[in-house]
Amino acid sequence: MKFTGFAFIKGKLCLLTKLYTKGSLDNLHRVEDLLQKERFRRLASDVCSGVAHLHAHNIIHRDLACRNLFMGHDGTVVVGDYGLARKMDDRYMLNNSSFPWAWTAPESLATKEFTSKSDIWSLGIIFWEIATQGQHPYGDSGCSTKEIIRRIIRSNLKVELPYGDRGRTLPPCLRALFHRSTEFDPASRPTASQLLELLSAEEESVVKMMSRWSAGARSQSGSPRSHAPPSGATAATAPASASVSGGSGSRSESWLSRRTTRTTTTVTSASTTRSNRSVASVYYNRNTPPGERAGLNHLAPPPADDGPYGRVAI
Repeated sequence: MKFTGFAFIKGKLCLLTKLYTKGSLDNLHRVEDLLQKERFRRLASDVCSGVAHLHAHNIIHRDLACRNLFMGHDGTVVVGDYGLARKMDDRYMLNNSSFPWAWTAPESLATKEFTSKSDIWSLGIIFWEIATQGQHPYGDSGCSTKEIIRRIIRSNLKVELPYGDRGRTLPPCLRALFHRSTEFDPASRPTASQLLELLSAEEESVVKMMSRWSAGARSQSGSPRSHAPPSGATAATAPASASVSGGSGSRSESWLSRRTTRTTTTVTSASTTRSNRSVASVYYNRNTPPGERAGLNHLAPPPADDGPYGRVAI
């Protein structure tokens, strides 16, 4: 997003940027055909290029979502809203801040630490948003925010792409991008530059490329690991069908070192049109009873200009 200047409005510093006339992607799912093969490829390339540029300058965004991607009149898509972006050396530790949990990587929910691989997970959720034409992550799980976060951390809950006739119409590169970006182990996720490489490859090369990345990730991280938070992180109760054993890690790299039996719950996508009421559930529903909010420390009220969104602080 091009910076053009700044201004002081009512004593507040405001940044001025180029106007992207079509607005944010979360308002375009049912207006523009974002799933047309070449259209999606260009869109995804724009987004991955923007994220790769940020990471090359040691910046993590921490709030990647369709609502923060903006389209110009020529179809170009840019990354905006840098309110949660931070400079990083290797990782950024969350300190008494709030953030959009439904787009947040499991390891960041567990440890409150963010890395470039956390942004890659958020990219995967963006691709899911596009595939489902603007549905809300985990919106159909039927669980409280507290329980959803616990199950995400334990790898017992993950959004899934549409299936059946609708699923067959998805661009092959979207499937590849989604599955690679939402690898549970951060070390197994590609970089934004590698996602660009995938997008530029011919379709028949995608499977080979994904296999090569997976093999490289396994050689770096050792044997496959399952995911549980480290000691000191918020404990998550596994479902009755899961068994938990082993010790716990001491740093964010080993937050998932304890062995668990994965029980994946598929979240199917509703076909309902997005409404103002449902938008409020993107972070948390303000009508959620206080008892269901326990265990998250608190749910921070959004700023006055934050629209219908609330953000969870853990």
